[in-house]
Amino acid sequence: MYHEEVPVLIVTTTQGATRLHEQSIPPAVQVTGVLQTDLLSAQAVCAVRSCQIILVEGGP
Repeated sequence: MYHEEVPVLIVTTTQGATRLHEQSIPPAVQVTGVLQTDLLSAQAVCAVRSCQIILVEGGP
């Protein structure tokens, strides 16, 4: 559930980040692209920011 006061970090490929930045994104949402092509590893996500909970969603 999204709440505008809770910070959200989206980690995606650089191509995915470009597509997301073309849309309207709320101020609490940070999008970060990592240099991987199709699949992101847990290590790639954790390298962006230390975290306790990771929600993983896959899709086209």
